[in-house]
Amino acid sequence: MQDQSPGLNSTYKNDVQQHLMIFSHEEKLTIHIRFTIVTLIGIFSNGIVSYLIIRIRKLRTTNNLFILNLAISDIVACLSMYPFIYFNLSETSIQGTTANALCGFTEGLYGFFVAALVSLLTLSVLSISRYLGINHPLKITWKFEVKHMKWVFGLSWLLSVGFLIPNLISFKYDEILKLCIRSWASGVNPLIYFIFTGIFGVFLPLSSLLFTYITSLYTLWFKGRLSISRSKSNSVASKCSIKVKQRALKSLGVLVLTYLICWSPFATYWFLSVAIGKYSESSYEDKRKSIRITRLTLFFAVFNTVLNPIVYAYKSRQLRSTFKLLIGMRVHAILNLTISSRTSSNYPTDT
Repeated sequence: MQDQSPGLNSTYKNDVQQHLMIFSHEEKLTIHIRFTIVTLIGIFSNGIVSYLIIRIRKLRTTNNLFILNLAISDIVACLSMYPFIYFNLSETSIQGTTANALCGFTEGLYGFFVAALVSLLTLSVLSISRYLGINHPLKITWKFEVKHMKWVFGLSWLLSVGFLIPNLISFKYDEILKLCIRSWASGVNPLIYFIFTGIFGVFLPLSSLLFTYITSLYTLWFKGRLSISRSKSNSVASKCSIKVKQRALKSLGVLVLTYLICWSPFATYWFLSVAIGKYSESSYEDKRKSIRITRLTLFFAVFNTVLNPIVYAYKSRQLRSTFKLLIGMRVHAILNLTISSRTSSNYPTDT
């Protein structure tokens, strides 16, 4: 008896051909509008943050360069959503290897997940640097400086790009189903890859992030206050140093909390679908549910790109004051240009 895959049997194919409309016209319009608005805001706001840090020398501190890497990754994440939302391979004549490659960037969201991993790695490295500076300030002889940030940029992007290549090439375009489906190469166990990805791409960076942050939090808020209260000198410099570190740690904490909240819906869905097979795709209806849930959970993840610049501006006095100065200069320039144009119009040239 010939073994037939449940995802490729004739009934499944007929169902797909009869129900190609995964979303109604109204649902498609709603999805396009909300994703477009969020991604445009994300690109614009993160673009302003990136421009200020790159353009203004005094903003190129180690902490702000970490923020720059986060902002760039958010811009890449927003841009990578457009092929996923707007590009439909079934409406084109693209076939073969090109179609398979495009599936990895559309349905596979390669660029989006690369940017997400860069963000997680950047937050982890930032938290580790905070941990070393707060918990072991006298033991370490090396710390992150501006000249080292190019290595943080390069390694975070290089590791993320290479780490997710298997996911990129695992998608294939089915000419009959008119859908991008998972098709792993022979000999590759997808469960092993997902476990490997979960441990080294999510669990380890996230664990180091949470451990270093919680430890630094305990050191500053409990040990720090206790040491000051016991100190006879109770120096102003010591108090100021602790307050500066507390503000920096609060900023990192808000970024981490925002990241976790926005990504938790998709992470929960990914865990259920991979680990226990809650959302299998053995029928077209399951595939339809999977696509709809993916669109919904990814919206919260994309929304993280909008919240991050708000956190930067709210928690960074330098960025906030520089942004206000930039807006003030632009408004002043526009007003001067308007006044000068009106003045010149009142004095017509001789003919």
